[in-house]
Amino acid sequence: MEKINVCYFQSGGPTSVINTSLYGALMAAKRHADSIGEFYGSIDGVEGLIEDRLLPFSTVSKETVDLLPQTPGVFLGSSRRKLHEDQETWSKIKKTVQKHNISLILVNGGNDSMDTCSKLASHLNVKVVGIPKTIDNDLALTDHCPGFGSAAKHVINQVKLISIDAHSYSSGKVVIIEVMGREAGWLAASADLLPYPYHPDLIYLPEGEFSEEEFLAEVKANHERKGTCVVVVSEGIPIHHETLALYDSFGHASPEGAALELGKLVNKKLGLGVRTVILSTPVRANPFLISKTDSQEASALGQAALEAGLEGRTGIMMALERVSSHPYQCRIKEVPVSEVANENRLFPKAWILSSHSLSAEFHDYLEPLVQGHIDIKMDEDGCFLASSLYDCRK
Repeated sequence: MEKINVCYFQSGGPTSVINTSLYGALMAAKRHADSIGEFYGSIDGVEGLIEDRLLPFSTVSKETVDLLPQTPGVFLGSSRRKLHEDQETWSKIKKTVQKHNISLILVNGGNDSMDTCSKLASHLNVKVVGIPKTIDNDLALTDHCPGFGSAAKHVINQVKLISIDAHSYSSGKVVIIEVMGREAGWLAASADLLPYPYHPDLIYLPEGEFSEEEFLAEVKANHERKGTCVVVVSEGIPIHHETLALYDSFGHASPEGAALELGKLVNKKLGLGVRTVILSTPVRANPFLISKTDSQEASALGQAALEAGLEGRTGIMMALERVSSHPYQCRIKEVPVSEVANENRLFPKAWILSSHSLSAEFHDYLEPLVQGHIDIKMDEDGCFLASSLYDCRK
């Protein structure tokens, strides 16, 4: 049987387990060595296919591959380029595919990446399979997304330590913690898993109701009662604020800045001291808070995607389907990638009970996803070890 060549690329924003899906696909490729010739990594997402910048993993050391599950960032480099009906671009992609005799392309990313995946499947005469990824947990047709569980675990732990710090004074500041998520409130909602006394006083999601008057009244009441007030807000809540971000080719810009706007409002209207905390890059990059569940599922999805492609399936994304929460069990299924592309799965409004709490159904949903941890290899200076694409380019 003639061996086939595989090309894998990563796209969109990093997660702490995006490289674990790559690791899973590489492990599956090793088991199917009789079917696979070369396993290529496309440098900088789809840009590598356009510009013929591919990394043959046969030249990458075992030590580099073994560290992928604890490596933050996007090992192969990422891109947010939107593919249009541009004949020159498609001609370049086809030329790269033909030059390297690629028969299977694996696309690891979120909503916009699945748009790219869908277009590749319809334009190229090769198999194309998507692997989900996003900390925002907003992909359609999957129970949850790899990257979300670990990011939620980070948020839970950060809010806990901030809450402990905020209660160090009998009369302290209002602390407003902003969490990533764009239009979806999944990550901010994760703070609801914290028990008293670490639970935030208020949680605001884009999917819920928000009014400045009620927000100020709640903050004032909590501060008068406790001497402080801890607020968690999703960056996408409906309050006007400036952003320094530029729009990408899919029309997205980070909505970061809601906490700063609310902080100014509290200071001006209530005369209270405010501390704003923006939980940004570490949420999606912290290797020390990777959930074991998240890591295992990310790897399994990478493996399943490669095997589905080898079996001839295309135009699909591998997804997670929950069998039960107690005990936790999920299985992998295939969904049409065209039905995932550019869709946005929001936090269920029925799970929002008030600005103080979320439903027990959400707790049942989230608890299994943040459990466990992975062992992190460290160097003698106390820093975690990580793989670097720069080492592979030497």
